[in-house]
Amino acid sequence: MVPTKTKKINQTPLPTKPPRQSSAIEPSSLITYSGLADGSLSSLGLIEQDGFDDNPSAYVQFETSNLTYLGYKSFYLPTNAQVANISAMLLQVNFKKTEPAQVWTWSAYDWTTGNWVSLGDSRGTQHNEWNTMLFSINSVSRYVSAAGEVRIRLQSGAQIGDLKLDYESLHITYEPVAPTPTNVVPTALPTKPPYIFPATFTPTTAP
Repeated sequence: MVPTKTKKINQTPLPTKPPRQSSAIEPSSLITYSGLADGSLSSLGLIEQDGFDDNPSAYVQFETSNLTYLGYKSFYLPTNAQVANISAMLLQVNFKKTEPAQVWTWSAYDWTTGNWVSLGDSRGTQHNEWNTMLFSINSVSRYVSAAGEVRIRLQSGAQIGDLKLDYESLHITYEPVAPTPTNVVPTALPTKPPYIFPATFTPTTAP
């Protein structure tokens, strides 16, 4: 019996989704309309204070100074994160308030309506010690601009007491978008012109 040969079929592998990843986004800028803000914005990307710690170089202090504090921070999504691929967005803060009766409120800017939507506030937290809170941001697409900006507002409810903010970051879970490949056109190397031999060659006779 003659054995039969089987033909191997090369199948193209099906595309797979990139694995989900999480990123913590630090604020890029701060705009203050009322009150004062003192400290380095870059310190808000790392949790350094706990319990009754009080290292001024580790936090930003928001002061009422007989005025209600009002201001917002801007956060920008990573370049490989698209709104449609974000499955979760959270705001995490680590803060200490100096007055027990003072209420500090965090809000997100809704780019579709032009309104600020409250995420949560400091009620129920201890004063003069550090508190960590997480606020969930639903309907993510409403809070991200076409440029990938998210605005988070901080507002005091009264004109007394300050807020010390050790950490404030957006946490997102998303499917990263692969970068678009670019075609690179190689630069042609310079070439020497071809050597053309003379049409006739007259030999030289030795004397």
